[in-house]
Amino acid sequence: MSIYQSLHILSIRKYKLFIFDLDGTLYEQRKLRRKMTTCLILKLIFFQLSFTDLKIISVFRKQRELHKGAQSNNLESDQYKWCANVSGIPEERIKKVVERYMYNFPLKYLEKYTYPGVKPVFKFLNKNNYKIAVYSDFPIEEKLAAMNLKAHMTLYSTHASVGHFKPNKSGLLKICQTLGVPVEEAIFIGDRDDTDGESARMAGMSFLLVNINEARKGIFYKKFLNVIASKYDKN
Repeated sequence: MSIYQSLHILSIRKYKLFIFDLDGTLYEQRKLRRKMTTCLILKLIFFQLSFTDLKIISVFRKQRELHKGAQSNNLESDQYKWCANVSGIPEERIKKVVERYMYNFPLKYLEKYTYPGVKPVFKFLNKNNYKIAVYSDFPIEEKLAAMNLKAHMTLYSTHASVGHFKPNKSGLLKICQTLGVPVEEAIFIGDRDDTDGESARMAGMSFLLVNINEARKGIFYKKFLNVIASKYDKN
């Protein structure tokens, strides 16, 4: 399955289901991480955060990346075990730190770093009866709520029904099955070819690679919306 390198050749008429990756695809992940780094350093300076907590965040992120493509019947639990084995820190503390500083703390900044044009795209798709799903390696619901975005379905890799980090086809196929849309009528939109793109290829699904530079400038999703809307302009 070929990758769409340009929105200009996106044959939008054939798709009924748009599956979006989340981190780096719908919001500017690098800017958010820089913001989080600044906030955590300030917390460290004012004794609101320990060096151990920073170590947990660093090791957890590294282990997640090292286990790209990992599959397990209990992936949700295993990700904390990997971090515990490397750091020597109890799993329960790791889980609390990750949930607090990686999952919950950034939520209040997410809307600010949402790429320009994302909301109009979601609004248009919903209004015109397309199906929207969001699929990520990390939890989704709270992030979408913070960004004021609505999808028909969300699914993340550590969910019991998937248990497989990207790249994998399980999550994408499950979304299609649940929403009743054939794979050939679905497209996956993501910012990483090695994980998102490969997942799409494994599932036999079309893939659109997000141009990060254009997304930051508000160009990518504006083009995306123009391509979708052109279907109606021609009718």
